[in-house]
Amino acid sequence: MGQKPPESEGATVMQPKPSKSQNGNNVRRRLFQNEENENIEPDLIDMLEESRQRAEEKWNFDFVNEVPLEGDWEWERVSSNPTD
Repeated sequence: MGQKPPESEGATVMQPKPSKSQNGNNVRRRLFQNEENENIEPDLIDMLEESRQRAEEKWNFDFVNEVPLEGDWEWERVSSNPTD
């Protein structure tokens, strides 16, 4: 059921009743196709690639191949084993 906001706001939240199919099961329909949703994945991939490139330039490190690049930072390999 819907919840009522505090009385000071003076509004009631209404919850729509789900549609029923012929066999009595709840049904949800998507009435409108949002064209922007179809392009989200390519846009996200582009944003991630741009972010990776900015980080690579900032830190002079190739995060894909995990190797240092020439630049302002000097990288050195350290052991992950605490006894080394």
